[in-house]
Amino acid sequence: MTQVLAAITPEYAFVVADRRTTYVEGRRRGTVASEQECKLVSLCHVSAIGYTGYSELQGIPTHEWIATTLAKSNCHHAHEASKVLAESTNAALPPASAQLRRHAFLLCGWAPFEPDRLVKPHMCLISNYHDEAMLPTANAREDFRVNVRTLRLSESVAVFSVGEPLRPGREVSLTRSIRRALAHENDPASTLRLLVEEVFTTSDRTSTVGDRVQACCIPIASAYNLFTSGRSRLSGLRPRADRTTFSYYDREYNEYTQHGPTTTCGQSAFADLKYERSTSGPEQSAQMRVLHAPPREP
Repeated sequence: MTQVLAAITPEYAFVVADRRTTYVEGRRRGTVASEQECKLVSLCHVSAIGYTGYSELQGIPTHEWIATTLAKSNCHHAHEASKVLAESTNAALPPASAQLRRHAFLLCGWAPFEPDRLVKPHMCLISNYHDEAMLPTANAREDFRVNVRTLRLSESVAVFSVGEPLRPGREVSLTRSIRRALAHENDPASTLRLLVEEVFTTSDRTSTVGDRVQACCIPIASAYNLFTSGRSRLSGLRPRADRTTFSYYDREYNEYTQHGPTTTCGQSAFADLKYERSTSGPEQSAQMRVLHAPPREP
């Protein structure tokens, strides 16, 4: 089990996920497998995909499977990604009981919607165990369904979670807190911190959710940059209005070393992104590992 939280506002999309994985079967059932498993994938820096369920699919870490699967399908947009994941995941799941085969992806970010192709923030659930109302069920189906949630006209913020649920009343409380933060501070960093603190709260009450958290903040500017110029940016910085940023939190925040999400766009995919800044000067560095690259032209 994990906890993935997403929030959307008229100007930002946020996604956070803890990094703990645990064993669900065998002698080590319930014990920690890893405290540093990446559970977020950035899609062209305008959407982020978190997951709950199996930490490996077809023998590779799930975050790498997501990125590689989308890269092989040359995905650029959320609509394409949700369709590919819905069609590909069931065959990648190992044989198990209907209860253990439960798996879900939560995609959050920006996409153009018909009929006017207006770019909107949205949350997209791709799951084999949620019903049409996006409520979890006890057992997995044989297919993955796609449910999309956008902001209603009367809403300034919407919140959704998969994996370990929020306790009764917490979603309402969290939504109110985010609404107040946006109204009084208009600072995306405050909103992101509220989501991270919610994962910390969950970690305090359940052993299957960790207190090391990966976070992404995606402003509307990133969406417009991608959809108008074909370019977008991702940086290991505090949330800002001009580009997508990622942050890594434990109980303390270290702005100088940031672990990034796995990334994919088109036919390219990368993992193990790490961003470091000097504490005494302007020097900065980034490192990553190639998962998939476009074929070479003859």
